[in-house]
Amino acid sequence: MGFLGLKSPFHISEICRLTFRRLIKNSFHFICAPLVNIINLSLHTGIFPDKLKIAKVIPAYKAEDPCRFVNYRPISVLPNYSKFFEKVLYYCYCYCYCCQFGFRKK
Repeated sequence: MGFLGLKSPFHISEICRLTFRRLIKNSFHFICAPLVNIINLSLHTGIFPDKLKIAKVIPAYKAEDPCRFVNYRPISVLPNYSKFFEKVLYYCYCYCYCCQFGFRKK
């Protein structure tokens, strides 16, 4: 076991991401009210915060020749807070709005 009880080798960005996720879980009771206000304001105005639109795109190797560009696919790593928005929007629009057909379970 390595740093933070993780198996080595872990990339430093993965350690930072997991540490940040743990920090959010431990301080959620402090950030809950401001986060609810931001989400409600976003739903009311219909504007998604620009800072949460920025994703880190990582090329993931698929197969065959690693020197060819077509053998990689993009993986988008979104900010942790945008996951809260995703959950709220899923429950609001998939369960509440009867005329919405995208992103529904079959």
